[in-house]
Amino acid sequence: MRGYPITNCLGTNSNILLVCCQAGLDEYVVSGYQEVKRSTSMAPLVGSLPLLFMNRMRIHDWIASNLRATGGSATYQTCTIALPFFARKQGFYTVTCHPKNIEHILRTRFDNFPKGPTWQAAFHDLLGKGIFNSDGETWLIQRKTAALEFTTRTLRVAMARWVNRTIKNRLWCILDKAANEKESVDLQDLLLRLTFDNICGLTSGKDPQTLSPDLPENPFATAFDSCHRNNSGYLFRSPHLVLLAHHEPPRVPQDFKYVVQDDVLPDGTFVPTGSTKDGYNFVAFNAGPRTCLGKDLAYLEMKSVASVVPLRYRLSLVPGHRVKQKMSLTLFMKNGLRVYLQPRALA
Repeated sequence: MRGYPITNCLGTNSNILLVCCQAGLDEYVVSGYQEVKRSTSMAPLVGSLPLLFMNRMRIHDWIASNLRATGGSATYQTCTIALPFFARKQGFYTVTCHPKNIEHILRTRFDNFPKGPTWQAAFHDLLGKGIFNSDGETWLIQRKTAALEFTTRTLRVAMARWVNRTIKNRLWCILDKAANEKESVDLQDLLLRLTFDNICGLTSGKDPQTLSPDLPENPFATAFDSCHRNNSGYLFRSPHLVLLAHHEPPRVPQDFKYVVQDDVLPDGTFVPTGSTKDGYNFVAFNAGPRTCLGKDLAYLEMKSVASVVPLRYRLSLVPGHRVKQKMSLTLFMKNGLRVYLQPRALA
């Protein structure tokens, strides 16, 4: 199934859309426990499309507000967003952050919620039929092969060695210089460089040294980010996506799933065949059979940095710096995280 960027689809009917935006302001459909709930009356014909267009630059926050509007406990919500021209089957996308629903999708009924043709078509050029973009037997073979490597003690020891060396020989030097000269640093950029160097060193034995005092441009990271940005617009055309408010690559805001057969989620929400579901409590590394194989390595790096940096420095956000989400498949901060560092007195 081929997808088309949402901007192109909306642009062909701009005159109609302007009228619908006025008529459909603040209107959407939300589906809660056992029944359909609505915050206000739904816009005729166009459903939530006007709101989707108006919130296209803050889509994650908009989805979260829809989930909150369903009521109930702070973390137990499911909502349905009406997108009649994009969701073919029954005209809606189902979004959930209900832990039992997520467990149902990612583990209990795993075979019924694959990546699906829309996701695979959108990311074929980038991911091909690799482990991040395949289903069924193709995915299972790759998963078993990779799992043999990721579960070895040797890999964890090697990762720990790379992380400790990079922190001590590079990250500390950059942070010390910034603290002494009272300059701000983009902490997100530094940690991404640290991760990139560690992964390249671990997998290929070659250290690209992007985490250097002069902070050289990383062509691979730039190209990968551009590819994410170009692909993200193709997902919205999928007819019935289950969005699990998280995915296999870490820090993903939503996890898209395709529904193979009609199903009913634990909270009573019906999801029809061919629809999509966006989906436990913390799924930054996915869950069930698709749990991220690199989760333990990511935690190792995260704990290493978290145990060292706050011990040596007090961090304070640069005044006026806006921290907001970046519209990307992976969850970044749009403007980075600029901070000042003040050295602590270590005994």
